[in-house]
Amino acid sequence: AIDQAAILSVSDPQGNMTYVNDIAVKMYGYKREELIGKNHRILNSGVHPRAFFRELWRTVLAGEVWRGNVCNKAKDGTLYWLDTTIIPFLGKNGAPYQFMAIRKDITPRKRMEDELEHERRKRSTIERLSAVGEMAANIAHEIRNPVAAIQLRADLALRRHQSGELKLDAAVNSISKIRAMSLKIEKIVSGLLSLSRDAE
Repeated sequence: AIDQAAILSVSDPQGNMTYVNDIAVKMYGYKREELIGKNHRILNSGVHPRAFFRELWRTVLAGEVWRGNVCNKAKDGTLYWLDTTIIPFLGKNGAPYQFMAIRKDITPRKRMEDELEHERRKRSTIERLSAVGEMAANIAHEIRNPVAAIQLRADLALRRHQSGELKLDAAVNSISKIRAMSLKIEKIVSGLLSLSRDAE
């Protein structure tokens, strides 16, 4: 019954396949003789880290059933996500002498989950950019008013100096610095406004 309803494989304690059913053969795209005697590594997709398989092996070698989602790779490179249950068969000494893996194809569900996660991240990024843009617009507004006053006073003082009305060189030097700093702040404000527009 399991053979007819699920992707089924049996392997020895080293992970070499001793049996695969027709559903597995069809899914993976290998001939049966290409799989029998081969290690399950032939189906490794490269998606999972080594720690994932270390934990899997630790569980089944301890005689416990392992359950989880595994991504396997078919002969043509197609990736399949499989809801997997691996059952150890124990000998009289308590050690496993073979493992049966029962799998169900959940690739469509996994793709849908990945798409939903991608959309969630996209929305989160847009929300963050929008918040940054709003903050930038508020900062720009708050900075721009005093900067305009600084620039006006500096321009007025420079004109008075040029007309001969103000002859204090030290004051003029300070005013020139104020002017330079106000222009620098204006540049920062323009950058913040640009960021705000990008967020929109």
